Amino acid sequence: MPRAYNQTDGVNRGINNLKRMAYFAEVVEAGSFTAAAERLGITKAVVSQQVARLEEAFETTLLVRTTRSVRPTEEGRAFTRIARASCHRPRRPLMAWRPTIARPRACCG
Repeated sequence: MPRAYNQTDGVNRGINNLKRMAYFAEVVEAGSFTAAAERLGITKAVVSQQVARLEEAFETTLLVRTTRSVRPTEEGRAFTRIARASCHRPRRPLMAWRPTIARPRACCG
């Protein structure tokens, strides 16, 4: 039975993809899943799994994996620039955002 569309599903997928993009960019920068995991403070398995899910989401291979190395494909090199930019942009609006505090109004003038 198909699930009903839930507006938060899209938000969660977007947030998950941002995390995955950050993991992917770290793998490319670090040169290995192990080094990326150490930098991120998570396990190698999590990094590998999340990058694989990112590849599934975008229906492309972003990394060439061998027993000795990891390197980005042509699509992966192009995606690295996008991933790095996307991982930094959300911070600007969040850093500038300040919650509005509802101030009580004087009811009796």
